[in-house]
Amino acid sequence: ALGLITPEKNGWYSHAKAQLFLAVENGKVVGRISAHLDTLALEMAGFGKNHTVPGGVVELEADGTPNGRINENAIGELMAFMPKLSPEDLAKCFEAGMQYAVAHGLTTLQCNDAETVAPPPDVFAALDIVYKSGKAPLRYVSQTGMTNLKDMKAFVEGPLHQQTFYDGLL
Repeated sequence: ALGLITPEKNGWYSHAKAQLFLAVENGKVVGRISAHLDTLALEMAGFGKNHTVPGGVVELEADGTPNGRINENAIGELMAFMPKLSPEDLAKCFEAGMQYAVAHGLTTLQCNDAETVAPPPDVFAALDIVYKSGKAPLRYVSQTGMTNLKDMKAFVEGPLHQQTFYDGLL
């Protein structure tokens, strides 16, 4: 598994970089965090030098190259470039991620996949597939990430707001 995070053993690092962090409390590791910047993905999405998005923030290095910090409307522009996965494909991703988390001692995940990875209905459909098939080895708590007021209102007033906690008992 260390090969995945070793630049000399993983070709991804030829066009990207990562910063790894340990969250420590009272001398004990309580979490792991990783931040990734894939310059090739940004370039493929059209986020080249001095790229700007109306109503969005694309933070740049001194030479004008995007540094990977993208906010507000710029997130939507980048997400529009990403291929849309079906709920079935998302379910496979969730299963693999959950197995990885459990292998590292986690029993619950809280994540903002709804809206940041895929539209909330697709994320919740994928989670339904995983939990109804009995392939979910942990609890999942969804933290939704809406990018505009219209979507937030639709979420709060619609049926999906009740589908944010999964523990196999639903």
